[in-house]
Amino acid sequence: MKADEWKSWCLVYSPVLLRGRLPDIYLRNWICFVNACHLLSSPSISTEDLDEAHRSLEAFCVECEVLYDLDLLLPNMHLHLHLKETIVSFGPVYGYWLFSFERFNGVLKNYATNWRDGFEATYMRRYLEDAYKSDLARAIIPCICPSHAGLLVELIGSSVFSASFAFSASFASFASSASSASSASSAFVLDDFIASANTNFDITKGNEPLPPSTFPLELERETSMKESEYLNLLAYYQETYDDQALCHYCQPGPDQKMVNNRIQKMKSIHLLGQVYKGGDGMAKRGSYIQALFRTSNDRYINAYTGQIQYLFVNTATNSFAGHLSRHVFAYVRWYKETKLQPKVNEGVEVNEKDFVVENIESILPVHRILVPVAIGEHRGARGAIKMCIIPLSRKIYI
Repeated sequence: MKADEWKSWCLVYSPVLLRGRLPDIYLRNWICFVNACHLLSSPSISTEDLDEAHRSLEAFCVECEVLYDLDLLLPNMHLHLHLKETIVSFGPVYGYWLFSFERFNGVLKNYATNWRDGFEATYMRRYLEDAYKSDLARAIIPCICPSHAGLLVELIGSSVFSASFAFSASFASFASSASSASSASSAFVLDDFIASANTNFDITKGNEPLPPSTFPLELERETSMKESEYLNLLAYYQETYDDQALCHYCQPGPDQKMVNNRIQKMKSIHLLGQVYKGGDGMAKRGSYIQALFRTSNDRYINAYTGQIQYLFVNTATNSFAGHLSRHVFAYVRWYKETKLQPKVNEGVEVNEKDFVVENIESILPVHRILVPVAIGEHRGARGAIKMCIIPLSRKIYI
């Protein structure tokens, strides 16, 4: 098995499949290791999470000595209890857990050659070309004609180009021409984008800058929203911009601001290496997510699970959203919660398989997507089928 397959087994499948197959005491011990891996394999980690991961690994190792005969148990766990100090010194393991030579082997293998004599020179030439693409772009950008912007992105690659110019004023202007996306015209700040899904979720509107590598968006032809879904969009804008004067597109007055019902859908969106897709009512990988919401009494913040039905772009007319009028949303149906959580100690949440009634919360800015989730089925003691949910680590590639 590859490392990524071991990761999937440990974090996603084992908490579900080992239940009932391992005695409870052994399963609890294994879950300590799983909990630690959930925290340690995240792209970023807080001091509190690092302490919790260390305690989980310590409990796992200590219990292993009790549960298993030492002459039969031969894994090398010495590094487990040194991971904390390693992360303090070098950062999250997500940043250095891959062997650099393996990664570059993969890069070299992807170069096309004719396998005749001299392909070593081809490897080196292509490698150097890729390494200095951004330098070439930096030299060309001051004198390039805006109409040639798309051609330069095509030749160099949008991800390579974006990574080099994400924080420069010249790139912001260029990206606006290349992607025709007004949201990219403002400077993208990684910390602000991450905060949109965590601490700032309740003030995120949907027109904030997206990662430059997200563009160009693969938009379909313009179409009209279903009336029931449009009413949710109208209510969303009225609440988000605190403007009840925003009116239905069929009832515009001479001085009123209308909410446009025309949208452009897209099949998927790339956010810092994580790909999200619309499910269109079908079970589809990449469509299951979690996002944070305040509870009805406004006392707590909970992560709710839903399925993206489709992704879309809507442009606010009459500039009621200011100059940042282009919004990028996911239309989400949210699953009903259940109070009984029999698998919570194994890191598995349980929800009903039915959706709640669609409402204003179905309009979700893509910036607010917290994490992707894996789902499965759980049959209760009385035969009722519930949905198992395992939150996954969110990729952050910059």
